[in-house]
Amino acid sequence: MTGWGRAALLSWAKSKGKKKTEGRRGRGTKNELLPSKVKTAI
Repeated sequence: MTGWGRAALLSWAKSKGKKKTEGRRGRGTKNELLPSKVKTAI
């Protein structure tokens, strides 16, 4: 469970970095979906 949560946090950070370079495209939806996944992982 901890390992999965760690992977989720890493992928979340990666997508966050992509989001910055990407700009505002699809920012809101991704932002809402990812934190809920992280919360369930923890």
